[in-house]
Amino acid sequence: MSFNRLLIRVLLWRGTYFLSAFLLNVLFVRYYGASGSSAIYYLINLYSFVLLIASCSMETGMSFYLAKGQADEGALSVFSLLWTVVFSMISLALLKAYFHFFDADVSQGLFGMTASTFIPGQLLITFFTALFYARESSVLPNMLLLSVNLALILLIPSAGILHTGISPQTYLRIYFFGVLAQGCGCACNSGGFCGGCGHAGCGRR
Repeated sequence: MSFNRLLIRVLLWRGTYFLSAFLLNVLFVRYYGASGSSAIYYLINLYSFVLLIASCSMETGMSFYLAKGQADEGALSVFSLLWTVVFSMISLALLKAYFHFFDADVSQGLFGMTASTFIPGQLLITFFTALFYARESSVLPNMLLLSVNLALILLIPSAGILHTGISPQTYLRIYFFGVLAQGCGCACNSGGFCGGCGHAGCGRR
């Protein structure tokens, strides 16, 4: 595939995904209001800082060496999965101590649910989308991310699309488990665990 064609495909799918994320955030803020959404985004920003440290920008090196054929995709997939599990547990322990000593206003239940889904979910997304892009595969990962965002948009009560009667507490759980679902979807469909043996994610898309 030519570089220009690949670039257009990446921009198209990535742009559509970011557009859905923007729309989801707008509806999220509208639904929870300024006070409720600010508390959630405070946690997300804190988790994003943790993710910046936990990822160590390894996805850049993964993409580079995989694209050059100098790294084993299966080994990197297993390493990414183990890294996600280990650093998610470490992050949860450190954040629990942080909230206990420095920010006791955040409930342990809210922290536990949001951190245990957002951090591993985003790490999986970061690592396994890098595996997709190293194979010049941009459609499938963005399609997975986009589909979850669209489902979250349809379910959010403020959108008024589906009258599900979901409570704010229930939707918040759905929202964060959606992030984890995105990460698991990218990991399961990356094809990195089957060595390119014909798995749905092994082909170039």
